[in-house]
Amino acid sequence: TLQKKAHMVKPKKKSSVFVTPLWWIGSASLGIGELLNFVAFAFAPASLLTPLGGWSVAIAGLLAIKILGERPSRTKMIGLALCI
Repeated sequence: TLQKKAHMVKPKKKSSVFVTPLWWIGSASLGIGELLNFVAFAFAPASLLTPLGGWSVAIAGLLAIKILGERPSRTKMIGLALCI
């Protein structure tokens, strides 16, 4: 969500999106989250951790509506409800 927001922000000068701090924060949070997910499998069974993946999809959808200002469509809301 943060990376998409970084792409949507209009830069003051013509430059690559890779130099914006918001893009790097989004990339770092994605990498840290995946690393923690990998480590979690050493401490908990997959049957407990896999359903949390559904929650992450639902949370990302809600954050896209809130942070990016995306318009919630009927299909998106049904998909979010099914994830929960």
